[in-house]
Amino acid sequence: MTTQNIRDFFTNLQAELSALVIMDLLSAAEGRLRDDFEKRVQSNDSSNISRNFRVIAEFCVRDRRKQPHPVSRLLAVWAKYVNHAKTSIALFNEYWPYRNWLAHGRWNNFPGGQSLPPADDFKDSVEMLLSDLSIPLY
Repeated sequence: MTTQNIRDFFTNLQAELSALVIMDLLSAAEGRLRDDFEKRVQSNDSSNISRNFRVIAEFCVRDRRKQPHPVSRLLAVWAKYVNHAKTSIALFNEYWPYRNWLAHGRWNNFPGGQSLPPADDFKDSVEMLLSDLSIPLY
């Protein structure tokens, strides 16, 4: 093995570890959003967000062929009622396609033909989103 082969090996390994961290961050954010959705659906909260979430849940029960509640749909409700979160929601929505690319195979190009942004950018986006929505990360 040449020195260049070893460098390439560790560069590729570092890229894979970064991709795994990004997938974990996006999965954690998705889990927190879905958990908040379920809690709001089950509660008697009369906020606009909770009422809209109950409508989404009722639709999902009536039409089981549809995807239960895509994250984009939940974030659209949040964006409608929480003005200060619109920037963080927009940023998170830019990063969301990477979740599907990482989770369901990487045989295609990156979403939008771009390279994978640094894991720190995803971390900042997830933290800002959940903070703006007052949802704890853990």
